[in-house]
Amino acid sequence: MQEISDKQLIGQTLAGNMRAYGQLVARHQDRVFRFLMGMLRNRSTAEDLTQDAFVKAARHLGTLKNHASFGAWVLSIARNLALDWLRSAPPAWRELEQTNIQGAGTAASETRLLVRRALSEMTQQDKEILLLVDLLGLSIQELTEHFSLSPSATKMRISRARKRFRRLFQQLSAGEDQEGKNV
Repeated sequence: MQEISDKQLIGQTLAGNMRAYGQLVARHQDRVFRFLMGMLRNRSTAEDLTQDAFVKAARHLGTLKNHASFGAWVLSIARNLALDWLRSAPPAWRELEQTNIQGAGTAASETRLLVRRALSEMTQQDKEILLLVDLLGLSIQELTEHFSLSPSATKMRISRARKRFRRLFQQLSAGEDQEGKNV
């Protein structure tokens, strides 16, 4: 059995079949949720904004020009909702985000902590592109549509963000090594 495309599901939804929209949500909600978790580090807020993104997408589905790019479009809606939420978040929440995980002591948890600390020190733009490409696996084409950039500019942005991440991660790792030797 052949899977129905996003374009076909959108056509059915616009014709009044809300079950078709339910299939679109089921197909894309995990990706949107993981993206928001990466941006916000807060499960409850990520769940709420995931739902808000799909409600907003449903309301404006008729305005989507390229029905085949629904996934990238709903991610951009989620991104805008997250950025709005971050702007309005109280400063105390931002501080909590920085210290979200306190070390459990295993190498894997220490590495996760260093990754999160490095990401928290990056610009929102760099963090977003890394989450989209490395966590969610978006293609260059999807990223090109999402950011309204050329493929070469998208590749350059990915490369620069990865370099900045590596540098931050290495600095934090070196700092952790020094702390461990001084204990």
